[in-house]
Amino acid sequence: MGRHRAGFFQCTGCGSMQTERPYWLAEAYADPRPLTDVGIVTRSLDLSMRVDLILSMLGIGADALCLDWAGGNGLYARMMRDRGWNVFLHEPYTPNFYVPFHSAELAGLERADVVTAFEVLEHLPDPARDTEALFAFDPDILIVTTELYAGQDRGWYYFGEDNGQHVFFYSRKALELIARRHGRGLITAGSMHFLLRAKPRRCAYGMAEVRALADLLGDPDRFHARAMERMSDHMRHPFRHALRDHQEILGRLQAGEKPA
Repeated sequence: MGRHRAGFFQCTGCGSMQTERPYWLAEAYADPRPLTDVGIVTRSLDLSMRVDLILSMLGIGADALCLDWAGGNGLYARMMRDRGWNVFLHEPYTPNFYVPFHSAELAGLERADVVTAFEVLEHLPDPARDTEALFAFDPDILIVTTELYAGQDRGWYYFGEDNGQHVFFYSRKALELIARRHGRGLITAGSMHFLLRAKPRRCAYGMAEVRALADLLGDPDRFHARAMERMSDHMRHPFRHALRDHQEILGRLQAGEKPA
């Protein structure tokens, strides 16, 4: 954040990287708006398309209970509800702007068939403790996004030194350990990761669908990736503009300028 010195430590067990105990978090989250996260709209569009495709492929019914955990202002949840999915939002810090009548708390939601947590895990200072809240909803499917740590140097953008909110960086082994601890298998594709129960309790998918998902996401010919790129063509130019906005906003914040 340009003001604090922080130690970074690598786990000798799983190879993940984490900061020292993040004493600066209250300051980092003082403004609930995503001031530098100008990719939030593009990401929500992209993820709503991907998850819609994947849940349909797994045969998840429209009546399945879905929870977006730590989903910010509810933009992704709104998009998924618009696509016909029964998605609720849990968000303890940011005002629920887009789905105020579909919060998990208002609905009394205690379980969910599908839980999503996008760009969340890297914010958790104590993953062994904090991820328990995700699995407390007992989902058959947990979908998360986070960039994997594999020895990147300090120049890695995902360390997010400018905002101070990223404090834990997972290796693939760490996600495997989390999945195994909670009785799930792991399928990973880039920054998107699926933790699935082999024998679902409520969802209708079976091992054939799980294998098909793994084949799709691991496709060496990138058929799935190329299809998603074509679906996302309309977002490419705005995304480049968003990168420019990010640098401009960051510079203005560092210069002491306050947002309106």
